[in-house]
Amino acid sequence: MAEPKQTLLTKLQSLFHKEEQTENKYIQKREEKTEEVMKMQDELADKEAHVKGIHKMKMLDEVTEETYKTEQKELEQLENKLAEARKELDLIDQYKHEDAKKILGQLEEVRAEHEHEERAEIRKIRLEMLQAKLEYAEYLIEARKRYYEVTQPKRKVDQLKDKLGIKRRIDVSGGFEKLHQVDLSENERFYCEQLTFQQHELFRVLEDGTPPEILRTAVDKAKKDGVLK
Repeated sequence: MAEPKQTLLTKLQSLFHKEEQTENKYIQKREEKTEEVMKMQDELADKEAHVKGIHKMKMLDEVTEETYKTEQKELEQLENKLAEARKELDLIDQYKHEDAKKILGQLEEVRAEHEHEERAEIRKIRLEMLQAKLEYAEYLIEARKRYYEVTQPKRKVDQLKDKLGIKRRIDVSGGFEKLHQVDLSENERFYCEQLTFQQHELFRVLEDGTPPEILRTAVDKAKKDGVLK
């Protein structure tokens, strides 16, 4: 029996959180170890210069062989310590990669369980968008009806004039011609906004989650002017 959708989503979110926490721990540890390595490199450079000076002094019989060997041994210990720290840096990267792969395997297992729910949810989203499109079409039909109602007197007057031979054409535009776009021209800027989504607008809405800015501006202005609620 398949697990409830919320349980699967909770598992996925938990694994995502675990991966993020694990990665952050490795990043922090690597930063600390890198700083440690850099300090040791500086110490090693200073120690090498110091041991070189001791070696010169030994050659001039200014220090004993034992003193030089002690300093040399400390230098070798520092070199070994630095080599170990560098190895740990490599191991941090290796362990980080291994842990990430392990979590990825767990994610893929849960993801496979969740795949059916994902497909069903995506189909539902698409159908809801289709429903919204139908509702928009129904709203346009209602808008068309209101348009013809408000223009009916002028249309009838023009029809009567045409019948009497006073006027040979009717000036009232059809629903599509008059309503398919909105004039948003201001000052010397001429612009008409289409009532259908253009491809680039649809892309922005679905990819970026951003509505066309000109729509928001126009609607906000109409609300401010009291035309829209």
